[in-house]
Amino acid sequence: MNLSSGRKNLVWVLILILTLLAGGGYWGYNNVRVSTEALEKKISGLAAGAINIQDRKAVQTIADINEALLSERYLKSTTNIQATFKTFTDKWRSAGKLPQKDVTAFQKEMDDKFSIALAYCTNLKWNQFMAILYIWLIYMGALYLFMYTDLLRDIVGNNTRIQGQDIYNENNNCPTDTQAPYSLSRTQLAVWITIISSLYLYAILWDEKKITEINNTALLLMGISAGTFAIGAILDTTEIQQGTPRNQDEPSSKWFLKDILSDEKGISVHRFQNVVWTIVAIIVYFYRYANPPAGQEDNLPVLDSTLLALTGISSATYLTLKARENGPSPDMIKILKISLAPDSGLSDAVKANLAKNGFPGASITISSVDGTNPVHPVPDTAKPGFDFLASNIKAGTYKITATWSGTIDGQKVDLKSEKQGLFDNTANTTNPVILPMK
Repeated sequence: MNLSSGRKNLVWVLILILTLLAGGGYWGYNNVRVSTEALEKKISGLAAGAINIQDRKAVQTIADINEALLSERYLKSTTNIQATFKTFTDKWRSAGKLPQKDVTAFQKEMDDKFSIALAYCTNLKWNQFMAILYIWLIYMGALYLFMYTDLLRDIVGNNTRIQGQDIYNENNNCPTDTQAPYSLSRTQLAVWITIISSLYLYAILWDEKKITEINNTALLLMGISAGTFAIGAILDTTEIQQGTPRNQDEPSSKWFLKDILSDEKGISVHRFQNVVWTIVAIIVYFYRYANPPAGQEDNLPVLDSTLLALTGISSATYLTLKARENGPSPDMIKILKISLAPDSGLSDAVKANLAKNGFPGASITISSVDGTNPVHPVPDTAKPGFDFLASNIKAGTYKITATWSGTIDGQKVDLKSEKQGLFDNTANTTNPVILPMK
């Protein structure tokens, strides 16, 4: 969807604020927190029955519980648990069932361990803060590039309809925001880079996973997406160099999904299946992180070989058919040249001026007879004020309209010319369409 510059900036600021608040809320609620309700309940029960504890076996049980506390990855608060332990030792001491020195020694041991636990929780809390901050920066950086740069857009050749549309918009005081369509392979690569890098940081800093190396799943996913992008870029560059008519040289539809799912014939099944399998892989990737198989707890998600193979096959299918998306048509006019010339009915002074200076900034539109599907030629670099070029137009009946406004000898001059007819392969750079401006 296309947004004006002001609305885009507003959306960007709102997203920044909302995601910052959401990240802060997530950190504030979840940092250093795995609920220790069960541990507190067990300790409280022991404290309530402290008078019945009479031997060192019970003391060892409490010590085991304290060790479990230290091994917990998330700890909501040490205050309540420490108070519970104090209540327990107070009752234990008042019961007088064990020597006072044993009670005092055990309470000191617990206090020391709580100090260690508190320091651990404080460090982990700030590690988790850094995890949220880094991930926020990664996603916001990716979103900024998505919104304000051509990072995810296809590359285009010269003399494209995009270029012609921009020139037309500029000459007619229209917003010059014509852009290339979004690229499926670029989007796929950017998505996997963002997901894998952010999840890696989350695993290390938030969950404290002992990841020693990036696993094969992450490498294969990055390799598949990077390979798809690289081969797709080679195909695009080759087509541009060969002057092949390309759907990607058309202006963006302004809808992200429509761009990445469409070829020259519209929504295509090979692009659709690639998007679907990419989404499936992403969902399973996140699910496997939250629910790792036994033995994979300290690792990045591991996807089964079948799903990875399907992802690779999906990308290979997309590339195979992408190579056939664009191609010359027998009824395609590769380059249509339009030359503007002063009409014989103009005054000699005006004709002389135009013959010398041409029609810089002229607006030319090639459209169907009913005015639909407009194409805007670009100035020929050899004679930019006189000749204009439109590339890769299907032969057919068109209406060509040219307008020009300028000042000659202090007087404003408005000129226009129209020509309608059947244009085929005989209309080219060696046999241009002449439009007399009058």
